[in-house]
Amino acid sequence: MSQRTALSGPIRAYLDELKKGIIQTLGLTNPELVHTRLKRIVGIVTALLAGGFTHFLTGLFPYYPDEWRWLVAAAVVALWVFKATNGVALALVVFLLPITYTSLTLALVFIVFLTCVAIVEIWALGPYGFLVLAGTTVVVLQPNLAILLLAAPIVAGFLGPRRGAVLGGIACFWAQALALLRGQADVGLLAVGPRTPPMITANPKPVSSLLDFSWLSIQGEKGSLDTDLISRLFAPFLEQPVLLVQVGLWILAACGVGMLLSRSFVKRLPSRYSAVLAGVLILGAGYSTLYAFFGGDGLDIGAIARAILVPGVLVAVAAPLLEMVVSAINTPVPATPQPGETTAGEDYSSHAGSDWTDAYGLRGERGIEEPFIDPYPEREKGPAHDVFISYSSKDKPIADAVCACLESNHIRCWMAPRDILPGSDFGLELAKAIKTCKVMVLIYTAHSNTSKYVLKEVERAVNNDIPIVPFRMEDIPLSESMGFFLGNLQWLDATTPPLGQHLGKLTETISQLLNERVG
Repeated sequence: MSQRTALSGPIRAYLDELKKGIIQTLGLTNPELVHTRLKRIVGIVTALLAGGFTHFLTGLFPYYPDEWRWLVAAAVVALWVFKATNGVALALVVFLLPITYTSLTLALVFIVFLTCVAIVEIWALGPYGFLVLAGTTVVVLQPNLAILLLAAPIVAGFLGPRRGAVLGGIACFWAQALALLRGQADVGLLAVGPRTPPMITANPKPVSSLLDFSWLSIQGEKGSLDTDLISRLFAPFLEQPVLLVQVGLWILAACGVGMLLSRSFVKRLPSRYSAVLAGVLILGAGYSTLYAFFGGDGLDIGAIARAILVPGVLVAVAAPLLEMVVSAINTPVPATPQPGETTAGEDYSSHAGSDWTDAYGLRGERGIEEPFIDPYPEREKGPAHDVFISYSSKDKPIADAVCACLESNHIRCWMAPRDILPGSDFGLELAKAIKTCKVMVLIYTAHSNTSKYVLKEVERAVNNDIPIVPFRMEDIPLSESMGFFLGNLQWLDATTPPLGQHLGKLTETISQLLNERVG
């Protein structure tokens, strides 16, 4: 035993040194670099996925010659990598041409549909929404994948409660419309109606040249609007209540997932998994009730369970990746205060002309990509938070890393400008957030030490008896004003790299303080 103990020390030391060397070689000691690389990887993966969807869907309507389908898909991938929204725009144009080649009326309906979606919620046509709708299309058009259809409302919920609800409803309507066009009676659990002949017939062969648009004149001679097709497509939504009921059910499931992503309702279960569980329960209860009232032939609990549990398990497995995808390709643009208004730490009027976004994420005033991947771009605003993070805007990458670590451990944080609604009173929102928090974390640097705005936040926390945890990033003396409030407090030192080990200590400290205040 003594020999083993004697050997374990050198072995452990060797492994620790090896691990440290690997981490330093890969640049993993820099949280900013890690998150930047992660965003780029996610951007490339989603670009390839979008290209795959494009290649598959362009093969459904014979318009593009086979050799062009690969080139078109490659163009979507290239634009998506450069900027995801550009890839979405190209993909929509790519899909519109073969639809117009098949039916001018259907193309007009498609354009009106996209316009209505953009008016209701433009994010539903963003990169994440595009992937959800494209995936829904593939599942509807491939009968052997029908069991995966109910993953759509759960996946949509990762976009947030409101945006996710809109995307979930649109995905359900889109799936039903596609099924009606194909004359399908159902897609998995999605009930559509009686089986009918397909409403449209595709042209038998692709165009001879992508530059030849003579077929447009032929389509025009047939008439620009086929009222019979429109009637057959939309009449079922008015005649069969079950269609709109299912749209409402998908909206409810997506909204439930979005609301619970930032707060777990199951103890010791990460919020992402409890959110997926909530979506599965909502869909299970909804479809059980739906088939009990509209099923006619009886309720097949086994079929309902399979059609909901299988996609639920798959989404749960992919949940961490979905959170990264939402952040990497659907970066929220922060609210920009009016000149003279401030966020936690600094006057943000200097950011008015900043380039805040790029293809993968936000850019701060220094032109660097911010490191924090926020999985909840549309979290509920309000007093439901535990920690107020006070920081100088020049230290935003550090504040984002702190926020990411705390929230990954289910400690709810409030940060400006992220959690301030556009149009609201900036100063009033800051005051309310400090008053309703349980702990304040101060990101202490040379910038925050001399910031009059950070000082005001610290003063308000002291006046409201809010515990303050100074997270020291630089070994500098307190200014006279800051020392008046913080001189007798215990500091948490984080001046030595790597930052990760100090974030763990900070999380433990905050958890203890929260437990003491609850007790």
